Amino acid sequence: MEPVSEVRKEQIEECVNTIVNIASKDTFHLNSVTKQIDTLGVMTMDLLEKNENRINDSLIGLFYHIGKSLRQLEDLQKLNQDE
Repeated sequence: MEPVSEVRKEQIEECVNTIVNIASKDTFHLNSVTKQIDTLGVMTMDLLEKNENRINDSLIGLFYHIGKSLRQLEDLQKLNQDE
């Protein structure tokens, strides 16, 4: 694997800053694992519908694993509330 060039590092940093800025304005999903899972499901369904030539397979797989992790987090939160 090639090392990341300085230009690429700057692009990545800009993307991260943009994502953090957008996320800071997203109060709908803030601290709501259930809403995050629901939205992830909608996004995945959209990707499945537009999955010509299986171009979205990697992203769909990633969303599956994120959703699975969110479900585990949700279960842990419920368990901690019950204690």
